[in-house]
Amino acid sequence: RRLADSITDSTLAIRKKITTIQHASDNLIITSEGGTEKIREESELFTRLEEKFQELKLSGQVTEESADHIRNFMMTEAQTFKELYDQIQELNDNFMGLSNSADEMLTARSMIESAFAGVKNE
Repeated sequence: RRLADSITDSTLAIRKKITTIQHASDNLIITSEGGTEKIREESELFTRLEEKFQELKLSGQVTEESADHIRNFMMTEAQTFKELYDQIQELNDNFMGLSNSADEMLTARSMIESAFAGVKNE
């Protein structure tokens, strides 16, 4: 009878240990599944973050290309304005020459008119 009671007590103790081990195993599985889910979420987050960095990189490249286009445009415009300025300066010089020539012609005309007027009076 003592042997049977001892076996019964031992069986109950083993059963409790098995139940405890099963609960611990279930908790480990649940925790592991939660960890796996967290890893999956973090992986998705890193993937989205990588996509955002790629978008920023592309945006930076587009901005750099735009800046190059603007710089090239501005250099072309500056050259065009310089050429226009040079042409205007040349036109101004030509007009000044024409104005001086006109003044000289007027002076010569006045001298000729004066000379003819003096000849007529004689």
